Amino acid sequence: MLPTVITYHVERNSDESPAHVLAAVLQQVELAETLGYSGAWFAEHHFGSQRGVMPSPLLLATFLAARTRRLRVGTSIICLPLHHPVNVAEDVAVADLLSGGRLDIGFGSGSSAADFAIFGSDQAQRHGRFEEALTVLQRCWSGEQVDHQGDYYRVQGVRCVPTPKQAPGEMVWLAASSEPTARLAGRLGFGLQLPRGRPAAAYVPIITAYREEWQHADHGADRRQRVSIARCLYVGIDDQEALRTVEAATRRFSQHGPSAIPGTPDIRELVDRLQFCVGGPESVLAHLTELRDITGLTHLSMQPTWENLPAEATSASLRRYADLIAPRL
Repeated sequence: MLPTVITYHVERNSDESPAHVLAAVLQQVELAETLGYSGAWFAEHHFGSQRGVMPSPLLLATFLAARTRRLRVGTSIICLPLHHPVNVAEDVAVADLLSGGRLDIGFGSGSSAADFAIFGSDQAQRHGRFEEALTVLQRCWSGEQVDHQGDYYRVQGVRCVPTPKQAPGEMVWLAASSEPTARLAGRLGFGLQLPRGRPAAAYVPIITAYREEWQHADHGADRRQRVSIARCLYVGIDDQEALRTVEAATRRFSQHGPSAIPGTPDIRELVDRLQFCVGGPESVLAHLTELRDITGLTHLSMQPTWENLPAEATSASLRRYADLIAPRL
């Protein structure tokens, strides 16, 4: 069975309070635990950007670890260059211990220029900061004294307490949209989180780069490659019901950001252009089977809601996926 993680950007609409949004997310994550989903991940958004209300995804993941018993919890992603790596190392260690070793921690290098400016980080240096911060994190988690003099961070005589229950290779994922970051993830032996919105074939060069670098690094038989691909996903009773249910939310989604889609295309065309996975059980199964066969992904990162897709529809879709699709993947 393909491990499936539900992933939230924790977004609100103009008339919703953050408390209302969070309550719906908590209810759905607890439902996902009972339905057999493998995890729940949360994105980092500051100052209401992209309508997000979750600047502290690790805090939310830790809270949900206390509300669940089996589900893995984590982030997709924390923008690492916005934070000092020693502080992140300490927070991750505490969260992993409190969760009983159920933490998945996804890191990325990108965020808005405004976020970098507010947190006193140079966006132009984000890739260098990202790689150096990963080095500091791993040294902090070793339990040994850290003496690091780098281009961006200086840490002298620090020994972090506590250290995580898991090894970095068990819990860390890197978000990648290009081959260089994928190669970094492969070299370090971390998981690879790939974004939504691309056809299956577009992921292949990035995944190939990851696997090539993994092989060169020779991590050993006890370490396994992990590749997740994100999809906005809704399972309806049939194709027609699914498209009717998501149409309003999907049209609003398609008008946001630099990749906004002009005009009013047919809803089926719009869903396909966005690379959403929407339909009845057989259509969704066919989409995911093709995605798996072309890419060899090991995890599906399912975004179960977007815009103001009704909470009751999202919960129904989660149930249909667990009952009708997951056992067949």
